[in-house]
Amino acid sequence: MSRKHTDPFEEDVPLHARVLLAEDDSDLRRLISEALEKDGYRVKEVRTGLELWSFLDHVTVDPGTMVDVVVSDNIMPGCTGIEVLSWLRKRDWATPVVLITAFGDDETKAEAGRLGAATFIDKPFPMEELRHAVRAIVPPVFNIDTA
Repeated sequence: MSRKHTDPFEEDVPLHARVLLAEDDSDLRRLISEALEKDGYRVKEVRTGLELWSFLDHVTVDPGTMVDVVVSDNIMPGCTGIEVLSWLRKRDWATPVVLITAFGDDETKAEAGRLGAATFIDKPFPMEELRHAVRAIVPPVFNIDTA
């Protein structure tokens, strides 16, 4: 009997990098998730800025849900990716954040840079650009030298 797996972070897969993906466009969220999973990442999807914030706040209670990188749309219902990035930095979290947006003006990009975003990608983008950005931050599977 197979069990339906609904949350990739429920499994104990410590060697696979964990990506928290926040995107309110369901089609784009699915495409990004599938691309990153194909690369070997474990992806947790959230739909809004508030869900993103809530998940990250939960990490402070349950460190087993820690993520290796956050990929977030900037403009989402509830709060922006910049607001979440600011919240992370005020708590001294160094978790890398990749921001994606269709509304990437110079002021927003400067604020993202000041807050330490790993990168800022303008929509529309080739999927390979995002995949490369995430791979540059953390490989999909960690190599552990047992020798």
